[in-house]
Amino acid sequence: MKIPCYRRPKRRESDPSSVFLCDPDTAMTAKWFNRRSVAEIRSLGPLQGGRYLIARLSANRLAGASRLSFSQFGEDLAIESLPALSDVGTFVDVGCNHPIKYSNTYRLYIHGWSGIAIDANPRFAHAWARARPRDCFVQALVSDCETERTFIEFADDLVSTTSREWSRLQLAKGRPVKSEHRMVSRTLNSILQERQCPQVNLLSIDCEGHDMEVLRSIDLHYYRPATILIESAADPGGREHHLHLERHGYIPWATLDRTEIWMLT
Repeated sequence: MKIPCYRRPKRRESDPSSVFLCDPDTAMTAKWFNRRSVAEIRSLGPLQGGRYLIARLSANRLAGASRLSFSQFGEDLAIESLPALSDVGTFVDVGCNHPIKYSNTYRLYIHGWSGIAIDANPRFAHAWARARPRDCFVQALVSDCETERTFIEFADDLVSTTSREWSRLQLAKGRPVKSEHRMVSRTLNSILQERQCPQVNLLSIDCEGHDMEVLRSIDLHYYRPATILIESAADPGGREHHLHLERHGYIPWATLDRTEIWMLT
């Protein structure tokens, strides 16, 4: 019998915190939800139903829940198989966007991890505070030097960027710009020092054409994250970030669509 999909509540585009925190289409069709769960969620309504789903996922009590991916290309499932990652650790998520949807770090969070989430878009602050209270959300534009830059916010917030080249590619695809903001960029080193972060076990960088500048802004000799995720689309030739990571003792472990996963040797 086909399980009916729960109708997604209407979203206010200007408020990312109004996004249903767990994709109801995924949740309702997943094999590990039985009929009783469907009835319970329907009776709760959109807001309480979303919170119910998160509670069930966080508890991790249902059969098969351990194989649910929140990342865009399954990166979260891939990194969990790495022996270098500790049972509980600290992550830094640069270009974090929404706290659950397409998140590379949410699965780690429900398994006890916590960390620092950084995004130039201030509209995600409330969503992070509500969905992931153990994490620290920092609204900042990260780059390899502290200077005034333009943050280009697209209607599709997944492709918002500070890279003019990347923004031209998105405009050519018909994606409209929502607004532009002048911001003073910060280095990742300065943010980690300010938040008194002594170590980083996993670093995820997804900054839409600005990834290499973010990578250069952290001292990899000092922090030494065991695993680094970075988008290769920002560096089509692949040489600059490859040379940088190899020089600091990292080797490529996997590529999932546009995301490369690197391990510390």
